[in-house]
Amino acid sequence: MAHRILIVDDNADIRWILSDLLESHGFRCQKAQNAITALSMIQNSEFDVILTDYQMPKMNGLELLQQLSASTKTSSIPVIMLTAFGSDELEIEARQAGACAVLRKPIDSRELLTTITQTIEKTGPPYSSPCQWH
Repeated sequence: MAHRILIVDDNADIRWILSDLLESHGFRCQKAQNAITALSMIQNSEFDVILTDYQMPKMNGLELLQQLSASTKTSSIPVIMLTAFGSDELEIEARQAGACAVLRKPIDSRELLTTITQTIEKTGPPYSSPCQWH
């Protein structure tokens, strides 16, 4: 059974590039153009990992992560944050909010695949222990 990944990014090209890469490695992907749409999709589907951009309009990736962490239904879904900002502070804040990893753009495909695989192996179904790094 293929692992399901939700890709959340306001840039359509990035959503498609990530989706194509991950699907070529056997993952099943769905895409959301913003965090609000992602929250709706998460209520109706199950995902093994969420990849979210940090910088998005209306609700950024950190706010999405905080929303997910606040709900018992979604708090155990592993989240990987993607960002174009090279800020150590953002990485610390994202990890404290529950992110399993923070990857900086441009994304290295091998690093992304390794991170997703390791995240799934660490958390594994039924995802009872979310990534907490504090």
